[in-house]
Order: sequence, then structure tokens, then C-alpha cells
Amino acid sequence: MNNINRQKIEKSICAICWVLMPIYLFYVVSLTLRGRGDAASSINLTPLYELRRAIRSRHHFYWIKQIMGNIALLMPLGIMVPFMLKIMRGPVRIAALAFCASLGIESLQLISGRGIFELDDLMHNTLGAVIGYFVYLSVTEKVLKEESTANEE
Repeated sequence: MNNINRQKIEKSICAICWVLMPIYLFYVVSLTLRGRGDAASSINLTPLYELRRAIRSRHHFYWIKQIMGNIALLMPLGIMVPFMLKIMRGPVRIAALAFCASLGIESLQLISGRGIFELDDLMHNTLGAVIGYFVYLSVTEKVLKEESTANEE
């Protein structure tokens, strides 16, 4: 694959990400605010609370699902944003963006009374976006390897 083809592919992926991002953001906001009723707002700043609760509980699957769901929630952010904005390439930048996004989500839950502001959610969401960034890196590295292999032939 030559450099021109690679650039076309990157531009195409970038365009797809720009189309998908608003849909994804709408999904994230609606998912984090729906179906919770008018629960009393509360704050949980105990680190690793969900993990400890999962270990102690008989309902391990429920708590593991909660943790994995929070990790998965912002993974697409870590994949799409580096394609969209070159300035956001880097695990620290993605972590900072994800932390801010997660802080916004948790604050919205607290203000709206539709969820609990949890430190664990901030940590898990941020971790998920960083994992997503490493998925982005592996995808782009694969494209680069294919390009160099095609150029050698």
C-alpha cells in the first residue's frame, strides 16, 4: 500500500469517525441517564469500591459487568478521537480527555439525580479510553506494516 492509499484510508476513517461521534456521544449520555428513575443523588469517592464489592458479593457477575461496562463505555472515544484530531494522539492526552468526559458524565448524573457520582466510574472510564487508544495504535501500526510490506515487494 503506498502512502497515497494510506492517506485516503486515514481520511476515510476520519470522516466515518466524525459521522459516528455524535451518535456515540448521544448513546453515552442516554445510556448513563436512562431508566434510573429519580434516585437520590449521592457521591461515592471510595477508590476500588466496585471491585471490593464484586469480590465480597455473591453476585460477582453483576459487579464484573458493571466494571467492564464502565471500561467499555469510553473505549470508542480512545479509538475515534486520535483519527479525528492529530493533536489528541498520545495516551496521556486521551486519558485527560476521557477523565474530563467522565467527570462531565458523573456530574450530569449527580445534578440530574439519575445516578451516583463514583470515583470508580472515573477511573474505569478513563482506563477504557486509554485501552481504546492502544487499539487505535495497533490498527494504525498494522496499516503501516502492510504499507511497508507492499512497498518492499
